[in-house]
Amino acid sequence: AADTLMDHLPPGGWSDVATKSDFESLRAATKTDIELSQAALQRDIAELRTETQRDIAELRAATQKDIAELRSEMQQGFTEFRTETQRDIAQLRSDFTVSFAGFNTEFAQLRSDFAVAFAGVDTEFAKLRAEIEKGFKNQTRLSAGYMATLSIALIVALVR
Repeated sequence: AADTLMDHLPPGGWSDVATKSDFESLRAATKTDIELSQAALQRDIAELRTETQRDIAELRAATQKDIAELRSEMQQGFTEFRTETQRDIAQLRSDFTVSFAGFNTEFAQLRSDFAVAFAGVDTEFAKLRAEIEKGFKNQTRLSAGYMATLSIALIVALVR
């Protein structure tokens, strides 16, 4: 048993063996190191929090500025588009007005041409009507003459 105990002793002797006071000193030093590290960590976190908040505020301001610029550009673009569209519509109206004016002139010419053509047709119908009436009058006279001749012949035949 003594040999086993001797095997567990430090190789350099008793000076290398830690005492309670050594552990107490080490514990106090470790506690101080931990407290210092904790304080440094809290300072770093506080600094990081401040930097992050500042960065977020800067980002928010930059984003709001970008949105305002974009909104302004979009409004300007819509205004330009609206102006161009209104100009194009006015030009189309003008073009249609000119085109329809040409159509109105052509329609007026067609009406005039038809009026002249129908006047000729009306004249021809009037001539035709006059000829037909003349033919009816001649036919009526001829028929009346035949009837008179037949009537006389019938009377002469009846009287004999």
